[in-house]
Amino acid sequence: MFEQFSPTNKDSWKNQIEKDLKGKPYSELIWHLNNELNFEPFYTKEEIGQTSPLASRSGNNWQIAEQITVVDCRKANATALEGLLGGADALEINISKNLSSADMAALFDGIELPIISVHFNLETDDLELVESVLKHFSNQVTAREFNPAEIRGSISYYSADKPEIWEKIGRLMSWAKTALPGFQLLAVGADTQLDAEDKLLTCLENAVVAMDKLSDLGMPVHEIHKHIRFRLPIGKQYFVEIANIRALKLLWLHVQKAYKIGGLETPPISAAFDNYSYDNEQNTNMIRATTMALSATIGGVDCLIVKPSDEKGETAFQRRIARNVQHLLKMESYIDRVADPAAGAYYIEKMTSEIAARVWEKFISRQA
Repeated sequence: MFEQFSPTNKDSWKNQIEKDLKGKPYSELIWHLNNELNFEPFYTKEEIGQTSPLASRSGNNWQIAEQITVVDCRKANATALEGLLGGADALEINISKNLSSADMAALFDGIELPIISVHFNLETDDLELVESVLKHFSNQVTAREFNPAEIRGSISYYSADKPEIWEKIGRLMSWAKTALPGFQLLAVGADTQLDAEDKLLTCLENAVVAMDKLSDLGMPVHEIHKHIRFRLPIGKQYFVEIANIRALKLLWLHVQKAYKIGGLETPPISAAFDNYSYDNEQNTNMIRATTMALSATIGGVDCLIVKPSDEKGETAFQRRIARNVQHLLKMESYIDRVADPAAGAYYIEKMTSEIAARVWEKFISRQA
């Protein structure tokens, strides 16, 4: 079919664009990202060269996560069950205080843990709290006679750069090998206020610090690697968000080579939205939810949280709409059926490689 069309090149396309601009300069179409990277409005196969998919797993399926903030464990449980019955298959649980065994039992009452994943989020450097949450959760797994090997999830916490912190994390990881072997204890992320490149740089540096600190304590790097999960905030720059996720996978392949880690997939990537604008813009936020979720899933995240359109006064209906955004992307758009949906898209491939190159250059300079 393509033989019916006369061959074209970059110059012929550019000439046609300049003609359509009717006197306006072509340079006005060049996008300047962070005043450092410049992207033309289009690229050709000759400019990009041969590319290969950056899938970190077979297919592109991801988990639909319901975010729960625990204040009252019974109410949190009701919200979690509502989300799971509505099609979620992961729970993101925000905890700011210690939970007793009774609290943990109430929180997970009626929830079949082996068929979902559970991701705890603790904004603390208190390793005593981290250990308590993990052990109370493990006790629930044992009490309900679930197979620990079937329990999947992660725990995110702020870890200061202190020797005793890493020693405790190392001990927890050793304990988890039998108590929660499918749990990842090194969820590393970046602040939502950072620009695209700095988000990736922060994730990369935090993960490498963990690799170095724990390997210095005698832990094998491939064991440490299994515990790493990246947590990326998703913003409103559609193409940048797609390229960012793909660039992180590309960057981590270089890290794996440096540590001589072979035969392992890229660590999973969880994603959540940057904050919406909540000034009476609920309908606008529903549209934002779709485009932001689309960028995250095309990029290839493993787990995604779509926030309700009004986080301050969210309702069951708003939570349902947020979940259904992801159902539509799977069941009607089939985004989950292609290993790397962006592979071969010249513009995204160019942006991926440029961002990855810039971040790697900064990363190497900081390591020197």
